[in-house]
Amino acid sequence: MTIRTTPTDAFTQQLVRIDQLIATGKLPQAGKLLNTAHRRDPHDPRPLLLGAKLARAANNPQGELQAVQRAVALSPEWPVSVMELAFVLSRQQQHTEALEQARKAVALAPDDLEVLSRAIAVANAASNAEQALEWARTALALVPEDRMTLPGAQLLRYEVAQQLVRTGQHAQAQPLFARLLEELPDSPGAHQGALACAAALGDTGLQRQHADALLALEPDNPRYQYQRAIAYGETPATQPEEIVANLFDGYAGRFDLHLVRGLKYRVPELVAQRLLELYPDRKFNLLDLGCGTGLLAIFLGPIEGHIIGVDLSEKMLEQAARTRLYSRLHQVNVLDALRETPSDHYEAIACNDVLIYVGDLGEVIPNAWRILKPGGHFIFSCETAAEDEANLVLRSASNRYAHKASHVEQLCRQAGFDDIRIEHLEQLRMEGGQPLPGFVVVAHKSTGHAGQPPPDPDGAAYDPQKRAACPQKCHSVGWARIAASSRPNRSAASAGTSSCKGSGWMSIQRRPVARSMPHRNTTTGSCRCTASRSSARGMRAGAPSNCTSQLALTSSAGTSSTTITWCCCCRQSSSTRSGAEVSSVGCPSSREIIATRRRP
Repeated sequence: MTIRTTPTDAFTQQLVRIDQLIATGKLPQAGKLLNTAHRRDPHDPRPLLLGAKLARAANNPQGELQAVQRAVALSPEWPVSVMELAFVLSRQQQHTEALEQARKAVALAPDDLEVLSRAIAVANAASNAEQALEWARTALALVPEDRMTLPGAQLLRYEVAQQLVRTGQHAQAQPLFARLLEELPDSPGAHQGALACAAALGDTGLQRQHADALLALEPDNPRYQYQRAIAYGETPATQPEEIVANLFDGYAGRFDLHLVRGLKYRVPELVAQRLLELYPDRKFNLLDLGCGTGLLAIFLGPIEGHIIGVDLSEKMLEQAARTRLYSRLHQVNVLDALRETPSDHYEAIACNDVLIYVGDLGEVIPNAWRILKPGGHFIFSCETAAEDEANLVLRSASNRYAHKASHVEQLCRQAGFDDIRIEHLEQLRMEGGQPLPGFVVVAHKSTGHAGQPPPDPDGAAYDPQKRAACPQKCHSVGWARIAASSRPNRSAASAGTSSCKGSGWMSIQRRPVARSMPHRNTTTGSCRCTASRSSARGMRAGAPSNCTSQLALTSSAGTSSTTITWCCCCRQSSSTRSGAEVSSVGCPSSREIIATRRRP
């Protein structure tokens, strides 16, 4: 019997009332009534289960676990209390113990669909796809054939198909997704599963069909745009935030154990060693990009400076906070963190096992150079792309990026790093039982540079005739995002001619428009001088005094979005409204430097 079965006896009705009080946040009142209920019947486990719920609402995980353990001690043969213990253990990242309790609950109630469904959730949280598949099949076998098209049965069929994909049984999963799509043709989940099967089985036509279907359902979905690009043989510049965040949110609780023990991952330990070799007195400030659960800080230990952690995954940051080694933790995209950090700010930046998800390093490396103090170091790891491969390769099996070491070194030199050491590793980690090669880069910013972009790699002043040789001469150095109004509608980009050397836009700033003012803002910036001015409507934007090569972005109220592309040496630019294709400037170094934005 659960609390929600609501028999007519007064005691159960009282428990239902307590449950409602907890749900509405009236915890002190619920606590008093719970104490009374437990004294009335100290052998009934239900008040203890409600006590666990109350403890969770009060953010008391230890009290929650103790209460549910007492409930199980009172009723060890009641599957409800045993399964509740499994759930509490799972939430507290004790996955081995949680699975043990879930198996006990299933053994006590093998024909109970609710128990089986909750057991599947426990197995999923533990990333035990084999166990989840077994329980999903058991649950599905309990559903009569004439009820297979009901929503509950469809969810179970989807669960079975998903677990087949997770265990690599794509051929068995494919017909299950196909049948689901016959019944639910607009199901994103079924299309996603079918797309994964088609990709794994090498059926390009079917992969494109499902990618097109997903994009038709949500044309502006970055995940679907990314998947369609892959289906059509393109290499997207980076992965959407949603994919990375979802991956690691579900991975946080077992990340350290799986990565360090299971995959023999040693990069954080190696990077910590390199940092201590560079700073033996431990006096430095560190920006830990993609800090995850805090493995680098754990191997590094306390330092006489600040460690600032950045990660997209909220769950990962929760784990990192428990180390008590970070001064601050920020849930933000790595690219945004680099763009928004002031120049000359850190002695060291670390980026371990992150760029395999970021992809294109054309913005990462120059911004890392910019925010390092003179004499600082940027240390990062990459998976290896062979020298006869492209500079950036998206591995279809892992959906991660690999980088060519020679190209990474070139990008570091173009950004201004003067001493670049690359340490090749035969085993970055294990992948499918095989060692995965990679490399660790230690790039040094010379003591002679502070906050200014390095000179043009050609060493020559800007020449309009350079455009003819653009594919050979352009250098994507120092790109930074130019922040537009939060409600952009139209824009104008213009560039003057001057002797600036095309090192990229380095320090573009924006002053937000006051709410009382018309929704218009202009930002100007210099490609070399790093000067910028901002004005509201009715005020003339001031130009940097020592540079005429500027880009001006004017935004006004509206609902559409704007994208600007800028070429580093050709001085060509183009802009579009949302829904139109950005025109090419005929230069391989052109880059979108304003993220698409919409009215909030």
